[in-house]
Amino acid sequence: MIATLLFSGFQMQYPAEGQMVIIDPPSLWITLFWYAVALMGLLVLIGSRSIRNRAVIVVGLILLIGGGLAGWKSSIPSRVTIDKRAGTIVFRDNWLWGDYVQSLREFKFATVETGDGSYRLVFVMEGAHRKSMGPFSDQRGQPEAAHAINQFLGMEAKP
Repeated sequence: MIATLLFSGFQMQYPAEGQMVIIDPPSLWITLFWYAVALMGLLVLIGSRSIRNRAVIVVGLILLIGGGLAGWKSSIPSRVTIDKRAGTIVFRDNWLWGDYVQSLREFKFATVETGDGSYRLVFVMEGAHRKSMGPFSDQRGQPEAAHAINQFLGMEAKP
């Protein structure tokens, strides 16, 4: 997991024949921010032992638990699994509790959208429905990931 946090580019893996996994690593700075909030909560709790003020203890607990959970969730990479045999595309976002499964037949192509010097990988589905993989960012490897997805599925990207 540490290696995923330190490597800021999109990663493509081929775990089995007919499967492709695209990994969007989390932002290290967001994860560190939330762990710093948890640390502040811990320091508040340690410092509040002599104060004996319940409000300070509650605030410390909220910061510790909330920052710890948010840090943990933000350290999990988003991923998309394309499985030709099962005929599915499975989107797993680090903030959602479940998988979002789409039929491979609904998939048209992958592309990269640009905006203000940043990019985002987008899966274009039937009916012009678009499913992006994360927000706009400057992470490396997004155009390469779109090209690899289209090549893996034998499709051409559209502008």
